[in-house]
Amino acid sequence: MESKDEVSDSDSGIILQSGPDSPVSPMKELTNAVRKQQRALEARLEACLEELRRLCLREAELTGTLPAEYPLKPGEKA
Repeated sequence: MESKDEVSDSDSGIILQSGPDSPVSPMKELTNAVRKQQRALEARLEACLEELRRLCLREAELTGTLPAEYPLKPGEKA
């Protein structure tokens, strides 16, 4: 007797699961991988921007002017 979460394909003998233990679809797996990669890239970009900010501030201390490359945050003034 089959449980309510399993459907049997009598032609091929394959049992398809629709419950919480079912395998993740390839498209969903790809979407999760892309989202994970996007979060990692965003974190790396944020770290690079912070490093650039520190370098620009150091340059401003040495030259007395803030370089044009200084990355401003939204709403921030130089």
